[in-house]
Amino acid sequence: MGSFENLDYHYDGDMAENPNDTYYNNRYCDVHQEYDGCVSSGLPDVRIATTMQRYVPPILTLIGTLGNIFLLVVMRHKDFGTLSVFVYLRALAVSNTVVLYVSTLVPWACFMASQPHIADWTDWGCRLWTFVVNVLGHSPVWFAVGMVIDRYIVVWHPNKALEICSVFISKIVIITILTGLTTISVHAMWTYELDNFICVIPQYPDDIHSMAWPWIWDTFYYFLPLLSILMFSVLTLMGFCLKKIPQGHRSPNRPDEKEATITTLILCMTFFLLAAPATTVKIMESQIPDSWLYDIVILRQVQITRSLVQMLSAVNNAITFFVVVIVSSSFRLNIKRLCLDNCYLRNLLRLPEDSKLRQEMATTHVSIEDSCTETTPL
Repeated sequence: MGSFENLDYHYDGDMAENPNDTYYNNRYCDVHQEYDGCVSSGLPDVRIATTMQRYVPPILTLIGTLGNIFLLVVMRHKDFGTLSVFVYLRALAVSNTVVLYVSTLVPWACFMASQPHIADWTDWGCRLWTFVVNVLGHSPVWFAVGMVIDRYIVVWHPNKALEICSVFISKIVIITILTGLTTISVHAMWTYELDNFICVIPQYPDDIHSMAWPWIWDTFYYFLPLLSILMFSVLTLMGFCLKKIPQGHRSPNRPDEKEATITTLILCMTFFLLAAPATTVKIMESQIPDSWLYDIVILRQVQITRSLVQMLSAVNNAITFFVVVIVSSSFRLNIKRLCLDNCYLRNLLRLPEDSKLRQEMATTHVSIEDSCTETTPL
């Protein structure tokens, strides 16, 4: 079987401008994603992919950054500090923002500058960049795994959830995830190298190490976390439908276990649906026949397909805030309260200190807060 990631080719400095060397030209474009200099770049499907690659990544990065920051601001409220699942959600928002810049904005900047990817500049940069991207880029999916397992325990083992699903334990799990990813990814420091201006794992005949290690990576980076999300989401959904989840004290602004479970299920299934295409394409690329590697049409379709699934992955990192807003009513109420509080403070600062209206606004605001925090006795 062939692979688009590790091909035996020779780089020529004029490769991207030589229309006669079709195979190497398309291979160069496939790795560096420079569609402007590629063979058949004037075709409609390639033009569409080029247009998307020019404008979609910065838009997604901006939207995702603002959404994730606003998500973190809203979740600073004490109402979101009681449930362990929201610790994972904060970690997911931070990691999604980092991934948008590392895996989306940096390749876009290289593309717009008509330069090779930053990993293809130097040998040490190849190793270091691959290590950093593997740690940071695959942390969101494992944080999603932590979220759905947390909900699975709450639904199916409510007695154990009191001890296991705590804020402290969730922080320990997050540190464990990052430590595990670092341990797995550090192998890239001596596995990857710059071969003919491309950052790849060199393939040697009968070298079991270079053949087996990419599959180990793929198992921990893609297969295992996605299958875990799917399996535990289905089990949690079954338990959610069959068992009664203890809600505890219900406050309009404070999410309970039931709402947190629904939000987690929808968020994780959305994550799975947007991440699965990239994994599927990766598997297909590693199992294609060698004869396809010399077919210009197939190479072009691979370029386009890879661009589309990369866009889906970027969307995955950008929509967490919007999914939570749509699903969680308490989150929407906290956004409304945050906006009203900011409007109140802004209007109050504009008034003179001895103003009667200022005193009335302050008194009214205090009375509203007291009525909102008033609870019904059991």
